[in-house]
Amino acid sequence: MEKRYQVFVSSTYQDLVEERIEVIQALLELDCIPVGMEYFPAADETQWDFIKKLIDESDYYVVIIAGKYGSEDEKGISYTQKEYEYALSKGIPIISFIHDDIDSLPSSKTEKDKKKIAKLEAFKENVKKKLCKYWNNPQGLGAVVSRSISQAKKNYPRIGWVRADSYSETSEKEVVQLYKRIEILEKQLNEKSTFNQTKIENLAGDNESIEIFVDVEFGPWGKRKIERKSLILTWNKVAYYMFPKLIEPQRETAIKSHVSTFLKEIYLNENIGTEFDDHISLKVSNVFYDTLKIQFQLLDLIKYYDTEVTNDEGTKTVKMGVLTEKGKEKLISLRAVIKK
Repeated sequence: MEKRYQVFVSSTYQDLVEERIEVIQALLELDCIPVGMEYFPAADETQWDFIKKLIDESDYYVVIIAGKYGSEDEKGISYTQKEYEYALSKGIPIISFIHDDIDSLPSSKTEKDKKKIAKLEAFKENVKKKLCKYWNNPQGLGAVVSRSISQAKKNYPRIGWVRADSYSETSEKEVVQLYKRIEILEKQLNEKSTFNQTKIENLAGDNESIEIFVDVEFGPWGKRKIERKSLILTWNKVAYYMFPKLIEPQRETAIKSHVSTFLKEIYLNENIGTEFDDHISLKVSNVFYDTLKIQFQLLDLIKYYDTEVTNDEGTKTVKMGVLTEKGKEKLISLRAVIKK
């Protein structure tokens, strides 16, 4: 069944009319269903209930932030921020887009009130705690939204919508089976979560050290030797080298190969001048890789899952790994270049 995904587009309105048109056009070209609040009076509590219902029914939530904080409710919170916080509380995948050069905007499209400016900055800082993209013109915004939604549909698949006339009795049976499967998985997840919270304390991480064992093969061809060596790294250093590869889902075999590759680079840097450097090959030990895999899962930085892959040889199940949202935030904190 062909699915279409509903995307709630949130932003201030008067200052971003052209930008919203570009975003809505981009979503329509992706066969998505864009919805927004521009047709509903924000001060009407009944309409706010309706907007919440629209957000509840949406598969993805897009927020666009520029130079305006926007109209506020009785508590002094802008409706854009209110929608964002509601979507966040509902666990809906959020994709944020922030203008990267507010000073270039016309004065009519920026706040003058100091309190609103402060609220806008605080809101932006809160949004930046999650992954966000930047834009500086309507056309560029449309393009980055298009790419981001395509990526979100692949990485965070949602229920979506299907035409009623494409729904069949077979589909209904499949849905029932899926619900049963979800119940089983949720039960397993709850059991794992309970175990993680009650049985495991004081998990190592960040700048704490770990001893890594690797098998190094070296020497001239025909006289190769293999020795078990050790490296002392921090968990942050391992994450620094490992996590960029996992922004997108990767097969576990590729992840393990990547770990061996960056450990080889570290080993060579620490052993500059070693004879036969150019001929060294290095393989991470299975014990360390399994430890690394389990630890990063317990820290909620990487998630592993099974998926089916079909090729000329048939269909087989492969193990995949990808960063969690917390893992992506960790990568940003390690890799971001801070202005001095």
